[in-house]
Amino acid sequence: MTNPTENSNQLTISAHIIEGVNRTQHMRLHPYVFTGTERDEETGFSYFGARYYDSDLSGLFLSVDPMSDKYPGISPYAYCAWNPIKLVDPDGRDVYIIGDEKSKAEALRQIQQKSKNITFSIDKNGKLSFEGEAKTKRERYMANIINSENVHVNLKVQNHSNHNGQTIDIGGFDGNALSEDGKSITTFQVINVAKSGNQDIECDNLGNMIWHEISESYEGGLISLTNQKNAPPAIKGNDKTVYRKAHYAAGRFFPGTTNEGTVRDYIESLPREIQNLIPEGYKVLNGNKQKSWYSR
Repeated sequence: MTNPTENSNQLTISAHIIEGVNRTQHMRLHPYVFTGTERDEETGFSYFGARYYDSDLSGLFLSVDPMSDKYPGISPYAYCAWNPIKLVDPDGRDVYIIGDEKSKAEALRQIQQKSKNITFSIDKNGKLSFEGEAKTKRERYMANIINSENVHVNLKVQNHSNHNGQTIDIGGFDGNALSEDGKSITTFQVINVAKSGNQDIECDNLGNMIWHEISESYEGGLISLTNQKNAPPAIKGNDKTVYRKAHYAAGRFFPGTTNEGTVRDYIESLPREIQNLIPEGYKVLNGNKQKSWYSR
């Protein structure tokens, strides 16, 4: 009978052989591997600053994420919330927005256009932050979104209309995911910054579309937190209830966005003083009719 301890040692040694080449030799030939991170020569693992990552064997970090209490629904050993295509995690501690540099620069430009009192920045890893005093209602609202401990908004920025095989016009609601304990939620949104910038200019409302998309994702997260149910992406065949409610909520907060719904939905999006001028008979007669509108 083979000694199980010997088997264990043999497995450990064999796991460090890559196509017949000793792991140490392979590492010296190819020091930059997963996400361009340099392997630590002593351990052979990728060092992310906060913890080590084993890209050869497990695809996991080898210690607990020091920020794991923010994402209780995700394994503390996971890389990038199990979503390395959409997100990046430069030091193993947090979730960051991803997009090409040109799209991120354009997104920042559009976000800044909506604010005069606070200055936004996106760091080299895509994390959005701000400095200054948020004085207006909208600035305070955006500051609350950025600082929220319960709703974590992830906005994918790009300069084309293809997203996961679907065609988006300007933006898209990409769903959300509750944490395991239901106390926080991670949301996903996408925006075509080339089209959003053109729409803002056409409607003389600079920065409005990207603020709307961030708001829509955030509001969808609040709804799902209340309902304790994940919302799927707003694509054909999926339940769009949360998306529609979030879309209308964002539209009321940031007028100047395209809306689709019933005449009743349109009336409810108007200021209260205007709603009071509309005859009840008109609401009863036309309330269920479908309508598209662009609110300013």
